[in-house]
Amino acid sequence: MENSQNKLTLEQAGAQLDALISRLENTALPLQESVEIYTKACKLLAYCMNEVKDYQKKAESVFETLAPYLNGEGDPNA
Repeated sequence: MENSQNKLTLEQAGAQLDALISRLENTALPLQESVEIYTKACKLLAYCMNEVKDYQKKAESVFETLAPYLNGEGDPNA
């Protein structure tokens, strides 16, 4: 979506996606502009979905690390 220095947060990307969808829903636009907005919205949606997948993987990793302790099987001092 953007280079690593200007990477959008999930919240920023979601807000931009929201604005684009509102624009498509509430504005009579020329076809070309509608297609451009739709294309950008699709890219933002894909970006958001990838970000969510990354967060999900991180959460799963944390859970896998903590699962033995949560189940009383691990030694927290180890």
